[in-house]
Amino acid sequence: MSCPAQVEREKWEYFIATDVGEELLATAYLLLQKDNLLGTVFFDRVPLLSEFLGWLKLPNSFYFAAFARDVQSGTCELAGLGWLWNISPHEIGRRADAGIVFLRKFWGDGVPEQITGQMLDWAFTTGRIETIYMVTSASNRLLQRFTRALGFTHYGPLPNWGLYQGKPGDAVMGVLEKKKWTRSL
Repeated sequence: MSCPAQVEREKWEYFIATDVGEELLATAYLLLQKDNLLGTVFFDRVPLLSEFLGWLKLPNSFYFAAFARDVQSGTCELAGLGWLWNISPHEIGRRADAGIVFLRKFWGDGVPEQITGQMLDWAFTTGRIETIYMVTSASNRLLQRFTRALGFTHYGPLPNWGLYQGKPGDAVMGVLEKKKWTRSL
C-alpha cells in the first residue's frame, strides 16, 4: 500500500483515509480490543464485533481511518479511527455526532491532535458539517483535555447519561462549530 504523507513526526508520516471498509473496521476493532480501549470508547457497553461492523452500514454515518507510515520501511499501520454518526440536515446547518480513538502506541507528541485536525478539516469542508458533537464520560478527563485543546466547548456534566464501565455515570458534551474551527480552514 502506498501512503501519502500529511504530517511527519521523525520516523512516521500520518494521514487519514476516508474509504473505510468492513475488513479495515474489523482490524480496528481487534486492535482496540487488544489495546484495552473498547470499554473507554463505547462507555455504555462494549459492542460485539458484528454490531461494530453493522455500524458501517448505518445511513448518515461516515468513518475515517488514521494511518502511520514508517518513513524508512514504507510500511503502514493503523493508528486510530474516527467517525461521524447521525449526520443530519438542520435549519441552522448540518450537524453530526463524532468519536475518535487512537491506539496507545500513537498517543503523545501531538500525533492524535494532528490526525484529528485532518479529520475535522474533512468534516467541515468535504462533509459540509456545521456543528460536531462529541459525548464522553465525565470521568474521561484525558479526552476532555484533548477536545478542549482542539477548540471544543464543553457542557456538563450531564447527570446519569449512561453506563460507564458497567456503572451509571455522568457525561460531558463537547461542541465544535465550523465557524470556530481555526486549524487548516
